[in-house]
Amino acid sequence: MSDGLASFGGLDLNDTRRSAAGLWRDGVRDAPDGWAVSGFDPGVLVPLFGLAVRDGLRLVGLTYRWDRDGEGRVVALPDAQAGDLVERGLPAELAEMDEPDLERLGDTIALGDALEGDGSPLSHLMASLAIRELEAFGQRGHGRGWLDELVVESEDAGRPLLPPGGAMPDPPPWPAWEAEPGADGPWEPVVAIDDDSVAVRFHTVLGRGGWALVRYVDRFARPGSYAFESATAVVAEGGSGFVP
Repeated sequence: MSDGLASFGGLDLNDTRRSAAGLWRDGVRDAPDGWAVSGFDPGVLVPLFGLAVRDGLRLVGLTYRWDRDGEGRVVALPDAQAGDLVERGLPAELAEMDEPDLERLGDTIALGDALEGDGSPLSHLMASLAIRELEAFGQRGHGRGWLDELVVESEDAGRPLLPPGGAMPDPPPWPAWEAEPGADGPWEPVVAIDDDSVAVRFHTVLGRGGWALVRYVDRFARPGSYAFESATAVVAEGGSGFVP
């Protein structure tokens, strides 16, 4: 990361994430078993993060249900192809796959390439979160992953200030954690941006199975381009977690 960092603490990012998840949960509550095209428009989640879907494109959600568990996918397609998919539903041969071949749905576009924003450092941080929220669309029960992580938004005396769990148990106090050698802050989200590239770094707390502090570093090709490559690493562990 560059020395010239823009820091973003205290934005209530977890509240924005909860709002997004609450919207789609209501929208897919009655999803059928197996793979199906959702009647919920995941594109309505994007403005919550200060971004927009590019003109001429549309996001379509797919859901997969088995008993009380579930997962999903979000694809970006040209408007006409998206409308046709929503109207006709998932082709039978794809609905029967364990993992549907999304490229057979049409001219699919990477989610990051389907988004637009003002190119600011904050817009890249929000893209990092928005794309993960879209990728978590439809998750429930044992299918949950990203939804069980909480973004760390502040620090205290050089230590991460761990967010309250909300519907989940609170993380253990920081002195109970074991940090990896060289693990240091800043712990709140930061963005390094120049003419040629953008790097976003943030941390999350994960409690499912075992407490972990996870570092994400997302690298974007240039300002205003919202596709990224990501690297993750566990930088501290806090003992036994919880089983939902």
